[in-house]
Amino acid sequence: MENKKCPYCNSELTEGKLYGDRYKMKWMPLKDKLVMGIWAKKDYISVGVSNFIGRPQAPADYCKHCHKIFIDLNEQ
Repeated sequence: MENKKCPYCNSELTEGKLYGDRYKMKWMPLKDKLVMGIWAKKDYISVGVSNFIGRPQAPADYCKHCHKIFIDLNEQ
């Protein structure tokens, strides 16, 4: 398997997973607000795969140098 490189600093990325607690994580644009301060509107990107048992998770690579996490939504 090819070592993945950080697109910002070209350092080697550490492969890992990003875990959610109970529900999938959701990404929304900053201009949008949560409904009643709690729920994401339907126009969001769901991050992670979950099943009935277990925690939502998404493959995520981490750059120790830049302190950034990268999620490829195509790998979900």
